[in-house]
Amino acid sequence: MSLRYLGLDNWEGLLRRYAELTSIPYARYQSRANGHNPRTAGFIAEEF
Repeated sequence: MSLRYLGLDNWEGLLRRYAELTSIPYARYQSRANGHNPRTAGFIAEEF
């Protein structure tokens, strides 16, 4: 089944969702990581 049909987030959607739980906007994480999703996830994880 496709994520779209199940209504689930993709990789970036999950990162955006977790970034909303921090005080830093997702765009700042993404910029700091040069668009590299695993690195962006690491920066978000550091906030937790």
